[in-house]
Amino acid sequence: MRVGLFSLMFSLMSGATSGALVVGLAAGTALAGDPVWVQPSGKDLFEGYVNDPDKNVSGAHCWDREHCLLVADEIVAIEPIRLNIPEGGTPTFAVPEDDSAEGHHHALLFADICENIADEDDCSEVDLEAIAGDSGKVVMSGSLGTSKNKGKLKPERWFLASYEVQADGSALPDTLRKQTDTNALKTVFTQHPLLRKSIDLPLQCDGLNIEGLGLIDDRLFFGLRAPIDREAATALILEVSDQVLEDPSLAVDDTILHRPVFRDTNGAPLPNTGIRALETFGSGFLIATGDSRVGVPKKLDKVRERCLKKTKSDALPNMRPKTEDQVAPRIWLWEIGKDPIELYRFKGDWAKEKLEGIALLSEDREAGTIDLLLTIDGRDDPSGLALLVGLPRP
Repeated sequence: MRVGLFSLMFSLMSGATSGALVVGLAAGTALAGDPVWVQPSGKDLFEGYVNDPDKNVSGAHCWDREHCLLVADEIVAIEPIRLNIPEGGTPTFAVPEDDSAEGHHHALLFADICENIADEDDCSEVDLEAIAGDSGKVVMSGSLGTSKNKGKLKPERWFLASYEVQADGSALPDTLRKQTDTNALKTVFTQHPLLRKSIDLPLQCDGLNIEGLGLIDDRLFFGLRAPIDREAATALILEVSDQVLEDPSLAVDDTILHRPVFRDTNGAPLPNTGIRALETFGSGFLIATGDSRVGVPKKLDKVRERCLKKTKSDALPNMRPKTEDQVAPRIWLWEIGKDPIELYRFKGDWAKEKLEGIALLSEDREAGTIDLLLTIDGRDDPSGLALLVGLPRP
């Protein structure tokens, strides 16, 4: 069943190019206006899965303006798509036309975990929250967290995988690396006291939750939705060697905890703000931020009980009261060691959306703008994909 993994997953990606992306959207398009929804052309995203992963698209990586790879945070969902962005027309996406379980959105990457994508009992929830890549490889990560509604431990969410790709986006055979040793992965995060105490905690009491992943050379960057450093008002990004994919013990002594401060226009640090997505951009990153907090869970008593057991306190500092709106998403440019620069702030109805992924589609160096693919969690109609066009950058 594993034969043909990479050719099936990336059969749509032939023709993708590497290197600098230099073509903008249609000439004359208004700079950094509201995002535009991308409509399906044929099948829906992740058709055939249980638990509606099409409503939970959590991340994307694109090789150019046409060829992208998506992950979803329900079951073990990964899927290549092809974008069509006509000048002056409605942007659309197409998914693979393949009736086999391997090509039909599941991909053999997860065949040892989930053979029947329509059977919830057959598939452990890896909870893929982030994907990153470059011209040579792609990496994806689980949330490394607990159930947000019940606070239950989810060992299968400690999942990290990578494989190498060619310049056209197709994967190289026999390069798959997967790291699912929960205890070994935890040792990488326990090197830092603030992260150590967040492991296995529910999100409502500042439990560890990964939502962003970046890649620069042989270094991985985990963007944390939670915890945040509430005392110092900083978000957290953990930098580790990609040796963590082979043997986490090799990466234990080679980690750096970055603490970017996201400031409002008045210079004050933004409260309750965590990392929701990372996208490598030159020697730094584009970062999507949003609410670090989560809403009131279905099983509030259970969550409070788990927090009390772990922290000796039933306080839920990372739970958003029903009376408060979520922190609106923003997009930033961050160079390591420097203050993040705000590029875009979502307003109106878009401020209520759950932005969970950003992928660079193109850069117009002459105009000084970039175009992004956005992944939005919780959407039914339209799909959870949108374009942000003509975003000015410094």
